[in-house]
Amino acid sequence: MMYHHDSRDYDFALSEAAKTMRDRLHGNIEFARNSNERAIERIKAEVPQDKIVRARAMTFDYNKDGKFAVQYKTPGSAITPVVEETVHKWAFGQIAEFARVPKNYLQHLMGLYEAVPGGMYNWGAKLACENLNQIFAHTETEEKRLLRSVETEARGFLSTKYKRRHPGHLIDGFAGACKQFDLLPYTVTATDTKHMVRAVLDGIVEPVPNECLGIGVVYAESPYGNGATSVSIFIERMWCTNQAVLSTDLRSAHVGGRLSDDFAWSEETYLADTKATIFQVRDMMEAYVSPPAIRRLCATVKLAHETKIEPKQLEAFIKKNLTKENAEAVADVYRSADVEMLPAGNTVWRASNALSFFAGKVEDEELRFDIQKLAGQLLEPMAKVVEKGKK
Repeated sequence: MMYHHDSRDYDFALSEAAKTMRDRLHGNIEFARNSNERAIERIKAEVPQDKIVRARAMTFDYNKDGKFAVQYKTPGSAITPVVEETVHKWAFGQIAEFARVPKNYLQHLMGLYEAVPGGMYNWGAKLACENLNQIFAHTETEEKRLLRSVETEARGFLSTKYKRRHPGHLIDGFAGACKQFDLLPYTVTATDTKHMVRAVLDGIVEPVPNECLGIGVVYAESPYGNGATSVSIFIERMWCTNQAVLSTDLRSAHVGGRLSDDFAWSEETYLADTKATIFQVRDMMEAYVSPPAIRRLCATVKLAHETKIEPKQLEAFIKKNLTKENAEAVADVYRSADVEMLPAGNTVWRASNALSFFAGKVEDEELRFDIQKLAGQLLEPMAKVVEKGKK
């Protein structure tokens, strides 16, 4: 049961504004249908292929197409040709971290790279590769890494302790939990290294008069270590689709016993970990969409709507978590006279919406999600106050 802003115990808000916003919510769902289907197809198709490779067996160079690549032989393949894979920018950062070489330094050197006929390149790119090759050649003899690839692109360079789970099974498990809790599929985003799936309750809440919100859960997963598995609750201001994400991750799902790293294990071997994660996802969703949880969330928004925020406090928060350019843009949004896209007043609720409104303008899907989580972070102190008052 969800509650209206007054004392009446409605399942959903029944104001005319809420009815209009519910229609808009269903319109958003229908509008996203085709792109959602394509994203799910991509997630299920791009199941990573795993190889456990000794660090000393890897070398780095530019391939004939002028792309940075890793070469290696798989264990026990003395007569097998060297495997070559291009390196995704995310895996590149993980390689730099493993080698303890600043990523910015390598990127600077590689920025000096200019492809010319015949595959030649200048001293900067050559020096970057030489740095990595020397470091990897002098690692511990038995040091091994997990390479996770799609086709011929290495997207993850991870510890062999990393828990591997099947993204297709996880998506199906989330979809099953959505049906169980009467959540409607909303939006699906798939990038090279992460995917986010949102589902929404079929109704609108109104914590304060004329402030209509959609509430749902968002499941995020990266098979390549680009963020922990998480199931979070999100709130969307239906007048303008500003979204804030109050995040809880499942980092414990990435920690566990170490499998022997002599070879890559089959999908069946770690299917049990996948199933365990699905159960965790389901349990967290149940907690998020229970009547008490929705009631507390509405109280959190109401408190944020009533709580003033000092300009210096907001400025410090955004400067700490955003680039200088983005922080200035968010500050400009907050200070604007707009009371349609943002709620009125110098409040925590307006500050949160300034972040989520800015996030909606960001093209990069992963950065957008991260900024939406920042919007949720501003609400978390309010949530703690509400939770404390419950006891």
